[in-house]
Amino acid sequence: DANPGRASIEAVLNPLQTTEIFFVADGSGGHAFASTIDEHNRNVAKWRQIERQQQEG
Repeated sequence: DANPGRASIEAVLNPLQTTEIFFVADGSGGHAFASTIDEHNRNVAKWRQIERQQQEG
């Protein structure tokens, strides 16, 4: 069984008010959020650079 925790239920019932609609991994185990497609594309480019560095390393 996979049941949501209390924090997950609270988040669904009381969502944050935000303009951020895009997200991508940030390379540190978190995410980079963006409000515009241009900002999102910059975040994606950063993530892809991190991926390339990890493959080369």
